[in-house]
Amino acid sequence: MTELILAAQGQAQGAGGGWGFIVMMVLIFAIMWWFMIRPQQKRQKEIRKFQNALSEGTKVVTGGGIYGTVKRINNDNNTVDA
Repeated sequence: MTELILAAQGQAQGAGGGWGFIVMMVLIFAIMWWFMIRPQQKRQKEIRKFQNALSEGTKVVTGGGIYGTVKRINNDNNTVDA
């Protein structure tokens, strides 16, 4: 009889463990979003804002470190001549 009671208690404890796992996974996702995804979205927003503010005569620095001045913007091809 005591074996049956112990087995029932073990099953009850195992069933509650699923909620703890789900809460832990949600917490991990929230932390990952806060430290990785959110800053990347902010950076992309700043880059888009800079690209939209470009005009002829704007001084720029390329990713390779080359300094230049925007001479022409082609909105059809999304290209800039410097």
